[in-house]
Amino acid sequence: DRYFYGLEYSYLGFPSQTLYSYAVIQRDESNERPEDPSHDYQYNSEYFGVGSRGKIAPEFTYGVEVIKETGKSVIYDTDEKKDVDAWAARFKMTYQPAVYSRPRLFFEYAFGSGDSDRVSVTDTQNGNTSGKDSNFLYFGYVPSGFALFPLLSNLHLYRVGVSTRPLEKYRVFKNFSIGVDYYRFYKHKAGGGIYDPQASEDNHDVGSEIDVTLGWRIFSDMGFSIEYGHFMPGKAYPDSSNDSQDYFSISTTFTF
Repeated sequence: DRYFYGLEYSYLGFPSQTLYSYAVIQRDESNERPEDPSHDYQYNSEYFGVGSRGKIAPEFTYGVEVIKETGKSVIYDTDEKKDVDAWAARFKMTYQPAVYSRPRLFFEYAFGSGDSDRVSVTDTQNGNTSGKDSNFLYFGYVPSGFALFPLLSNLHLYRVGVSTRPLEKYRVFKNFSIGVDYYRFYKHKAGGGIYDPQASEDNHDVGSEIDVTLGWRIFSDMGFSIEYGHFMPGKAYPDSSNDSQDYFSISTTFTF
């Protein structure tokens, strides 16, 4: 079992702005299956975040957040515990002019620190082998592309995109939208691993991805979407595993 305890405070005293801070404690009470008496796999962590979101002009919205992670993790293949000392940050800006088709342009940067001696960013096995653990490990969600979909661990992520509703003058297609996103990924520590273990080369260049989304809210309680992502590996992938990756999804959603 894993337990989470959290507290958040928001300040709304500035027009069109929200300032916030929070603290989350995570305690790992998981049972080993099968039991391994010679090794400990426990990972306990704390997260302290501050951020701000709102409008800086009628057509511009923003969000910025910085997170500090502390805690204790176990050195791989031992029972020795070391401090977790990791960071993450995220910034996004959206421009949405009040014109026909509701175009929306956006930019996002996100970062999660890494550890140069980790192969796995999620597990004790193949995890930290010496010294403090500077890998940012979290339990939330950050949009990071359909095809690669990496965790924000040992990673710099850049994202630019555009979306529009090109047929909004037609009633039946009023809520039909199309969006295109471009991602660029880099390792924080070139020698460390990322969520995809195949990116094993000592190189910062993880690669890039293009995503396309078609969405249509047909009725108030029914939606339809098509998603496609194409990831192009960079120099962090060896020649034996640098084939491109594709993702394709068709879904219908009913809301009750």
